[in-house]
Formats: sequence, structure tokens, C-alpha cells
Amino acid sequence: MQATIAERPGAFTRALPLLDFARLARPQQWQKNLLLYAGFVFSAGAAWSWRDPDGWIPLYLSATAAVWLFNLVSSGGYLVNDALDAERDRAHPRKRLRPVAAGRVSPRSAAVGGGALLLVGIAGA
Repeated sequence: MQATIAERPGAFTRALPLLDFARLARPQQWQKNLLLYAGFVFSAGAAWSWRDPDGWIPLYLSATAAVWLFNLVSSGGYLVNDALDAERDRAHPRKRLRPVAAGRVSPRSAAVGGGALLLVGIAGA
């Protein structure tokens, strides 16, 4: 029988840095990036037809790649911003709970992680 997280000492705390970085990336904001699909959707009939998969599948894949690359770039921007604004965020009622402002992620780690996300996203684009 497998032990639960509560039964394994330290198992959950090892996962916390990854969770903190995931929170810094602000996935709740990614839904706005779905607007990148608008060009694909509204070009139906003019640029492609559902009956011709060879015409729409490449466009759909390009739009999907754009969404994911934009997610990387925007998340990288959030990480760098949090690293730069850590001191001011500590004085803000809500922002003080963010991982960098709360001291759970160092500003340097956030900046390096954000820079990496920005580089990958921009290079991919």
C-alpha cells in the first residue's frame, strides 16, 4: 500500500518550491492568451474549411504554438516583475502573499527562471 503525502515526512515540502514557481507563472492569467485563437476561428471560410484538414490543421497547430509561447513569455515577465518589485510587494495587502514577496522564492531565482522562460518563449516564436 502506498503512503499518502501526510504519511511521508518532507514529501509535500519538497514539492512546495515547484508549486511556488507555478504560482509565480500565474496560470490563472493564461485564459486571456486564448484570444490568440481568434485569428484562426474568424478566418474560417475565408482561409480554410473544416472539410479540408490539410488547410486548417497547420493553422490550428500554429495558433496553439503561439498560445503556449505567449504563455511562456507572459509567465517569464511575471517572474521578472515579481523579482524586481519584491520590496514594494511586501507592503501591499495582497501582493505580499506572492512567493517572492513572502520570501519562499528568492528574487534571484525568480529573475533567472523568468529570464529562462522569456528566452525560450522568444526563441520559439
